[in-house]
Amino acid sequence: MGFRILLLIMGLSVTSCGPSLQKLQEDTSGKQRQFRTLVITTEKTEWTGILLSADSSGITLKQKREHIYIPVKDIWELRFRRKGSVSKGIGIGLLAGAGIGLAVGVGSEPSEPDNIGGALAAGPSKSIAAGASAVGFGILGGLLGGIAGTHNPIKLYIRGNPTNYFNYYNDLRHLSFEREPAP
Repeated sequence: MGFRILLLIMGLSVTSCGPSLQKLQEDTSGKQRQFRTLVITTEKTEWTGILLSADSSGITLKQKREHIYIPVKDIWELRFRRKGSVSKGIGIGLLAGAGIGLAVGVGSEPSEPDNIGGALAAGPSKSIAAGASAVGFGILGGLLGGIAGTHNPIKLYIRGNPTNYFNYYNDLRHLSFEREPAP
């Protein structure tokens, strides 16, 4: 029963981790955030990179050694994911899962004491259970955290329409790495 409740709590915490445009825009650390951006053009070509800038006529992506400018009329869809969110999700999931597993393992009672001449009553089996639970829940938490970090990117549908683009223009400027003053 307790294990099912624990899995329910972990499941609910992972499903509430999906990003929203508002979450992506919040800047609590004071650092400049970078967003992995996927641009699907009207010709179904895909470009990936960091959103460098957004102006009234299009966007600029930064790839490894080049900058790519894509005009508004060629943008079909934009997808954003905060840089490092997958590794951060895995790390948080591993730590949370290991902590929960350790708590479950320490709190569990051994089914029968170890009988090695009666000297080791219940100590080693409790520590083995705690370690095994920490590893098991750590792996499970890491997997769930990685899944939470990769799913639900923010999608903006432009469809080559300047009106749609301008509906998201302020958001795009805010998400871009080089923020320009408002016109």
